[in-house]
Amino acid sequence: MKRFRRILPWTMGAIFVALIVLVAPNMKTAVSSYLRNACCGNLICIDGAKEQAALMLGTKRGDTISVEAFLPYLKGRSLPTCPTGGKYRIGVYGELPRCDRHGRFNQEWLHLTAFHGDTNLLAKLLTDGFSVNHNDEEKWTPLHWAAYGGRSEMVCFLIGKGASVNVRTAMGQTAMDLASDTNTAALLRVPGK
Repeated sequence: MKRFRRILPWTMGAIFVALIVLVAPNMKTAVSSYLRNACCGNLICIDGAKEQAALMLGTKRGDTISVEAFLPYLKGRSLPTCPTGGKYRIGVYGELPRCDRHGRFNQEWLHLTAFHGDTNLLAKLLTDGFSVNHNDEEKWTPLHWAAYGGRSEMVCFLIGKGASVNVRTAMGQTAMDLASDTNTAALLRVPGK
């Protein structure tokens, strides 16, 4: 029993050190990813506020919109800041805002936008050079995410933009397999199958 009491703290200490060695690198990546995604979320809010202000002011594409004009459409009526200290470049109407640290939206936002069904933002992202068939780590495309989210309008939009209904995820699933409702699944059904 005495020997067990002497060995137990050393064993627990070794397990603790092993966990730190295994978790620390993943934690740094997770924090970095979280901060980048928070920045992209801010850019989406800024873009939405710009859109609202442009509609209210009758602004044309390529026209400059002052920050004061779209502040009323932002939470707290203030411009969000990059969590890592980057500076946001608002750009003209019709242009996506940027961060000097994180650039523009990343490909993951294409998937998130499809899942939430924001066709206006997705159209901008596609115009900005993003691929309609881009797949993530699990091989999901925006169409998979839209189907999973039950976004029938987004599914139609993506198919109209050339999204492939036959692409399979890493688990071998098509967008139809992931559809959360029968209406969405019907849109994805390949004729003759």
